[in-house]
Amino acid sequence: MSPFDHILLYCLLYFVAECFERQKNARIPMAKFLFVTQFVLVEGLRYGRGPDFKYVYGPEYLKCLTNNLLREDMDPLYMLIIKSVRSIDPFVDALPFGAIFMVYALIFVFCLLKLYSSFKNSTKHFFLFALLATLFLLENPIRTGIGFSFMLSAIYFLSKTNFGTWKTDKNLRWAILFLLIPPFIHKGDALGCVLILTFCLLFDKKVISWKISLPILLIFELSSAATGLMNTLFGYLSGLDMILGADDKMQHYLDYSTFENEMESSLDGQRSVFTQILAIGYYSSMIIVGYIVSKAKRHSVWIYNLFVCSILIAEPFRLLGSLVRMFTPTSVLWFIPMSIAAYYYNEFKSNKIFVVCYWFFIAYLTMYFGRFVFLNPEAQYVWSINPNLH
Repeated sequence: MSPFDHILLYCLLYFVAECFERQKNARIPMAKFLFVTQFVLVEGLRYGRGPDFKYVYGPEYLKCLTNNLLREDMDPLYMLIIKSVRSIDPFVDALPFGAIFMVYALIFVFCLLKLYSSFKNSTKHFFLFALLATLFLLENPIRTGIGFSFMLSAIYFLSKTNFGTWKTDKNLRWAILFLLIPPFIHKGDALGCVLILTFCLLFDKKVISWKISLPILLIFELSSAATGLMNTLFGYLSGLDMILGADDKMQHYLDYSTFENEMESSLDGQRSVFTQILAIGYYSSMIIVGYIVSKAKRHSVWIYNLFVCSILIAEPFRLLGSLVRMFTPTSVLWFIPMSIAAYYYNEFKSNKIFVVCYWFFIAYLTMYFGRFVFLNPEAQYVWSINPNLH
């Protein structure tokens, strides 16, 4: 059973997120303030989230003003952020790691709000789905999550871009600017930025059919065929050496031996047969529902296509941590097509396949994240820890 404060805070966060989305114009400023405050406090004051919180990012922040204590491979914009915040942090002595994780949460929620302004007239449960989709990204690969925030801003500007006049459209320039930020926070975000721009420019016309994507997912999930694709994939990824040079940090992501070691060390994380079947049903449901709505409404087709292609890599290779981290930012974009599907649900409720898949998705989402909220006994906040832990 989760601690009472964990259950209360997350239930309240999801409730506030839903309420904010339903507010009328006169109440939006107060609702926005409550949502932002709630999110920043819940995520920013969580303690021990992810494997690197207590032993990497937290201590690095406290020591970041002492140059000789920083890792040499730290990315420049990440260093700039933590040094800037650390130099003015009023909570550095009051909280285990000061206010830095609240700053990360604030960056994310502002970028999410910016993205929402472009989709608010055609989505439902946008914030709820977004918070659930990005939970792992924000709490585990923390720097990847920071970079992902700026990807959301880039998607906002891409959605506003008129590609008929792209040479003079300032939105495209802003989008490119925001896509240049994440790789300087974490080099592993570079692929996600390239994919976002590529899919927006080249894959916004035709929706990838579930009759193609779903069999591929099933083959790789239920057989060893993923191993063959992995070998081929590494052949292509190794070609990035010519672009990325000899950067040691990026080479780690492209080193085949790294993935072999991660696979061996992750065997305990393999799913049971029942859990695997549920997971396949979950991703299959999103693929089918997203396809039906995207094809009919022609809304954000490239985002759906990007999510599908990313999940075909991230899900079968889920035990390969480094590879998955490169595709995780784009694989969690499912919250956009699924919130669009929720908005148009009544128009498609006569389609039995759509209805069954949509409610299977909702049921799995409720079960999976209900476990995080209610059955998470290790959840901690800064007020509940032993001061000796840090």
